[in-house]
Amino acid sequence: MMIKYMIDGVSFLYQTIDGFVFYVSEKVKTIKAWDSSRSIVAFVDADEAEVIPKRFLHYRCVRFILASSPRVSTPSWMNQIGIMFEWKVKLWTPSELYVTGLFLHSSYLDLACLKESVLYFGSNPRRCFSASVSREMLDYIKTKVIEESNSITRNTTLYSLLYGTIYANSFSHEVFEIFPSKESRHTTRVQAVSQWALEQLLEQYQHSQADAAAAFYNMAAGVPFAGPLRGDMFQLQVLKYFDFIKHPKTFNIRHLSTRELSEWTYPGPARRLAVLSQTFPTATLKEVVENKELRHIVPLIPNSAAVNSILYDPDSVLTSFQITINVKHPVAVSGLKRIHHSLKRNSGLAGLRPSIHGRHWRLIFVVPEDLATDFSWQEFEGDTATGEWAAKVDQYVLGLPVDEVFRAMHQENPCRKLSN
Repeated sequence: MMIKYMIDGVSFLYQTIDGFVFYVSEKVKTIKAWDSSRSIVAFVDADEAEVIPKRFLHYRCVRFILASSPRVSTPSWMNQIGIMFEWKVKLWTPSELYVTGLFLHSSYLDLACLKESVLYFGSNPRRCFSASVSREMLDYIKTKVIEESNSITRNTTLYSLLYGTIYANSFSHEVFEIFPSKESRHTTRVQAVSQWALEQLLEQYQHSQADAAAAFYNMAAGVPFAGPLRGDMFQLQVLKYFDFIKHPKTFNIRHLSTRELSEWTYPGPARRLAVLSQTFPTATLKEVVENKELRHIVPLIPNSAAVNSILYDPDSVLTSFQITINVKHPVAVSGLKRIHHSLKRNSGLAGLRPSIHGRHWRLIFVVPEDLATDFSWQEFEGDTATGEWAAKVDQYVLGLPVDEVFRAMHQENPCRKLSN
């Protein structure tokens, strides 16, 4: 928010965790007094219990915005500042994180490390910026998270870790993050910081309890704010499930426009190819196509638009997977366009592009089995007035038994390839 104020040219005050107060306008200067007749917003770093807004700021014209992580208890001084509303801050997008880190951080940050750090630590500025100083620091912080996961005692339940995200400053924030619901910034939702962090945690619990992940998934169904986290878990498990299909496996899928049932075969084994971008590197795709390699392509960027993964089968049309536990999950046309742009005409990939009167793309929504029967056609967000993308992408639904999906957690990770 402070950055937005700076971009918009709006003056504000900022009190640091050390107690210094800066007036930020056309210039930045330290102040020790304020005119009681001038209205302004004061940002205060309230991450420490002893940090109190300076007395000379206590005027009706000064509106405080206190930035703080969740704590077990609220500092007593907060009860003395009058009416207070608690808002959950929206998570940073990767783009916002990159721009802020590269142009506003006091240290030089390596862009490659910064992009990779998001895959492990989510859009946590402090963690990602620290990890992006060097490759060695990135590896060190990754190792630290793994060690903390391994040190969790059996007395610490996944349930307590989940609630610790809201009520405590603990290891919970290494794995889970909070954000506001779409309905209100006063309402909290919880999701995984990253698929990597979630996987580290669940694998640790699987060592002592074989069905820990499945039990946690079922338990979270009764937690109002844990819907996004259950979605993260289902996505993680479905991708693993596809990894472990050793032979061609036939599924029943339903066309969401015609409601016609048909058989579709997943041509396992399809080696997973993890990519660090949402645009799917053209050179990598070209190599896969030229070699006629069966590949399950998974973008690692958090919240990759449109699809969670793509199956390239040289003997079939391009098949995309959107994994969800929601009855409504609109298709982001912006994401489809990124994939389309990756299939450049002069690269030998043009034949993979969809067309209205030719080969369509197949988009399969993978959902828990009990949702599949009533799952309906999903809107294409950002489509043209004539419905161009709806006319060249066919939607299907595939329902998978949750218990069968979670059995993949008991197996060792397959060999995976990573591409930039």
